[in-house]
Amino acid sequence: ARHVGRRGSVRHPLPEGRLDALAAFARDRRVTVSSCAIAAWALVLARHAGTTDVVFGVATSGRSLDVDGIDRVVGLAMNAVPMRVEVDPFCTAGAWVERVHRAAVELRDHEHADLAQVQRVSEVRSPTPLYDTLVAVENYPNREELEAGRIDEGSHLPVAFTFVAGRQPAIVLNHDVDLFDPAEVEALAGQVTTVLV
Repeated sequence: ARHVGRRGSVRHPLPEGRLDALAAFARDRRVTVSSCAIAAWALVLARHAGTTDVVFGVATSGRSLDVDGIDRVVGLAMNAVPMRVEVDPFCTAGAWVERVHRAAVELRDHEHADLAQVQRVSEVRSPTPLYDTLVAVENYPNREELEAGRIDEGSHLPVAFTFVAGRQPAIVLNHDVDLFDPAEVEALAGQVTTVLV
């Protein structure tokens, strides 16, 4: 059984105008702000893991499936799928984000995959988890309920990184307080913020 501890949350607001600058950077490179957030998490995670090869979960909307009427389905169709990224320390920021974006687009073809099926065909054998961190990008038009803190993505994982792209853009790290010291999580959130700034 996996350890599921008490949850904590750290929120780092992005500086004024940073989301607009990030959106312009993404537009210039024909990528998404979501890809920028994923690329930032991969860099910070690789640094902390001491490796250039990282795997983490990516939350997907589940709405890109080519099924007639998917746009009229009521309710959540979310899933989380593993994303493996090889960090290239010699890559420019623009080329790095473009590469991560291509990988994220390819991941959409598998966004409905069942994690148990993915694990069966991977080199990672159960009960070892495929990943222990998650990236989610929230870009909902109505954020009031989410800003009230009623949603906790990845609540069973040691760390879940949420990039909030709304009226109050922020980096949010939900974490297991039994596994991580608050100062560690504050530093991690600061590093992700720095990469995105």
